[in-house]
Amino acid sequence: MAARTSEDAPAAADMPSDAPLWLLLHELDDASAEPLRRCLAPAALALGGQLLCVPAPALLQARRWSLRMDSAGRTQTSLQLGPHCIEGPRVRAVLNRLASPQLAGRHADADYQQQEWQAILSFWLASLPCPVLNAAHPTGLSGPQASPSWWRLQASRAGLPARPEDGRMPARQEQRRLLVMGRRCLPDAQDRAGADPDLRLWMEALPAFAARLGLAMLEVRLCRDNGSGWVLDHADPRPDLRQLDAPMQSALLACMGLAPDYRGQSLPASSGAEAGAWLHPPPTLPAQELHP
Repeated sequence: MAARTSEDAPAAADMPSDAPLWLLLHELDDASAEPLRRCLAPAALALGGQLLCVPAPALLQARRWSLRMDSAGRTQTSLQLGPHCIEGPRVRAVLNRLASPQLAGRHADADYQQQEWQAILSFWLASLPCPVLNAAHPTGLSGPQASPSWWRLQASRAGLPARPEDGRMPARQEQRRLLVMGRRCLPDAQDRAGADPDLRLWMEALPAFAARLGLAMLEVRLCRDNGSGWVLDHADPRPDLRQLDAPMQSALLACMGLAPDYRGQSLPASSGAEAGAWLHPPPTLPAQELHP
């Protein structure tokens, strides 16, 4: 299982050895991977680099993987995937949509090996000197893989109205889908025209909610409660991005440092909080503004 580059991009052998790389990490069954590739690959090529689409099995079958920490605590990484050498300084940004690693076969040490691979992949993602959308979490490689109840609890802790666990909701309740991309929050295209004021307030509040959980990408589902206000029902750090319209593409390119305003500029060259400096959270709106 090899990493894939865009058909429009030059072969790896034709690229300079220090050419910048943008990574799209995804599962084999991720239906959003191809639309994302079509959006990101031309922009990476325009900057003299390339987008490398890496399905999860390719990471587990790497020919060479080096993770080293020097005496100053700096991590140096190098990963050989077929003809592609992914070295930390070359990587400009990562769009991370990995789930927990799935290893073939069942044996006595299978669970241990899976946990070990999850730890290795988490460490590798954390060591990259660039923005990673989304960073690994103890429960998932691309952010929290949690139940709807967990997301509602996080919303309540952030002062946002959430669907009550014991609340009775209509059988055919009204729902809305909002998508956080960095500092922006967008509704589905069909909901943009004439969006009601309550939704606009949610769109202002959700980027801060996602950022406080270390997430640049988040799909949020809202539903109407019995009082006709919008409340958070559940969320997913691996949003459905099969339908990328122009506003979504613009927000995505900005997150990845590929928007026109970013061209010719350098992305942050440090990991951790500094690498996510582009994601400073705005203040969360008080709950009473969203749900009097």
